[in-house]
Amino acid sequence: MVKLNVLPAKAMKSPSSFRCFPPLQPLRLLAVPRITVRQKQNINAAAVAAIKTMKNSKPQNKIFPPLTVIAAITLISLVYESIINKITLHALINIALYLLAVILFYICILKIYKHYTTAFIIAFFAAIAPNFFNIFPLNHYSLLGIVIGLCSIVLYTLSDSSGLKHRQSEFYFVSSVLFYAVSMLLSFNTIVVPVILLAYELINKDDSKMVPKRLIVFAAIFVAAILLKSFGLI
Repeated sequence: MVKLNVLPAKAMKSPSSFRCFPPLQPLRLLAVPRITVRQKQNINAAAVAAIKTMKNSKPQNKIFPPLTVIAAITLISLVYESIINKITLHALINIALYLLAVILFYICILKIYKHYTTAFIIAFFAAIAPNFFNIFPLNHYSLLGIVIGLCSIVLYTLSDSSGLKHRQSEFYFVSSVLFYAVSMLLSFNTIVVPVILLAYELINKDDSKMVPKRLIVFAAIFVAAILLKSFGLI
């Protein structure tokens, strides 16, 4: 028979018999560092400084590069056509006016659709248009009226810009109305400006109730121009 060595009861109860096992230690919770009032002030100051830096930082100019390309294509088209035709003072004035009109046309399309590719494609066709029809016989006043009408659209869109100063939005709006009235006296082609402004309002704004109020003045000039045109006054 196998003899088992059994420890006496006193030996089993003695703590020396469990010395092979380490004593259990209570778990220590991780100590969370406390933020002092001074540290909170420093964190808030750093956050405010970061926000100011983001506001004051100049955003990347995405308008100028494609606008330069459009202007260059327009100028090349105009110079090419002017070489084919006779270069006169009348032709040079039309070149300058048409170039300015294409630049303003690109800005207007960009303000309406808020999409650089769309604005570039539409303005590109306007830039190469002199290769398909002759703009040099056009009247100076007709081109000047179109330029002023495009300026009216740009000023109208600027009145909705954010971060304007006191009464600056009203200044842009009144200037837009005046430019439109002058453009109608120079060229009857700018009669479509209210339609373009209506498209701008419907595309870029959710509140359609304010649209008629802003375009009442333009509609009045539109009707007055039609009446004056019917009587042969303009």
